[in-house]
Amino acid sequence: MRMNRANSRSLCFALPSAMFAGTDMIARTSVNASTVNSIMKKGGTITTRQTSVVSSDGKTRTVTTTGTNAGGQTVNNVAVYDKQ
Repeated sequence: MRMNRANSRSLCFALPSAMFAGTDMIARTSVNASTVNSIMKKGGTITTRQTSVVSSDGKTRTVTTTGTNAGGQTVNNVAVYDKQ
């Protein structure tokens, strides 16, 4: 895995092809202390966008994903994770 740091708030990862189907690069950007935006690409084309937000009390993380999966199907998911 190769990582480039564009600035203190952004990371760009070149991924091994087997790591994530349909993705060869992920760019992550920190929006603020609780939010991270991710863009997944394949061959330079954006396939998926993802936003991950941690609640102010730190007990819940919400991940919203939109785009297209490796099979060409539309993805529109919201996942909520609660700290145990």
